[in-house]
Parts: sequence; C-alpha cells; structure tokens
Amino acid sequence: MALISTYEALQLIVSIALLVVAILNYTHKNSRPDPRKVNGYLNLMSNKKSPNLPIPINNIFAAGKG
Repeated sequence: MALISTYEALQLIVSIALLVVAILNYTHKNSRPDPRKVNGYLNLMSNKKSPNLPIPINNIFAAGKG
C-alpha cells in the first residue's frame, strides 16, 4: 500500500512550486531600490561641481567625441 497516490504527490509538488514562486515574487518586489534614492544618486553623479568626482561626468562622455 502506497503512502500517497500519484495525484496527491502531484498536488504536493504543484503546491510547493506555487509557494516558491510566491516567495520569489515577494522578495523581488521588496528588493527594488527606492526611485527617489536612485534619482538622488544620479543627480549627484551628474552635478558638475561634485567634490566626489575628479572631473565632471559630462567631460568623460565628451572626450570620445572629439
């Protein structure tokens, strides 16, 4: 006598797969960066007077054009 039938085993596999997908979706949604923080970082990087950059970032891109 089998402990569980094939159908019950299939149900168990599908249930576990759905649980894994739900967990991955939840963690993915919560791991996205805050858009306000990203915009602040990009604004800092494009600021020509930023003391953190040795040369303005616009000069890096302009150097290859001439």
